[in-house]
Amino acid sequence: MNIELHHGNFAELEADLLVLICDQGDQLFDIPEGQVAEKVAGLRAAFASGQVTREVSFDPKEGESKVGTVVCYSTEHEKAFGLWENVKTFAARAIKLGADTGRPRVVVALNRAEGAAVA
Repeated sequence: MNIELHHGNFAELEADLLVLICDQGDQLFDIPEGQVAEKVAGLRAAFASGQVTREVSFDPKEGESKVGTVVCYSTEHEKAFGLWENVKTFAARAIKLGADTGRPRVVVALNRAEGAAVA
């Protein structure tokens, strides 16, 4: 199992499982325009409205990135804890998901200033 925190450019990222943590107050990651960004924007709205009440995973289109699967977690679902505790909780869940599904390279994207602050 290989676990990384990604602070760099999204285009350089290679992962079997990419973890994105959506927070209403802080933007922890920065991803370029495209199918993944559109999907995440829709998920942010769904998390905020309560339409989606748990994590969501999806596979990016072929050729858009070097990522196998993206999983999005939302701090809207874990209101009892602060951001730092939520990041640790979601990272642990993603590691277990990666191990259970045969995805050895798990990357948590924290490539914005707010994300680097919690890393």
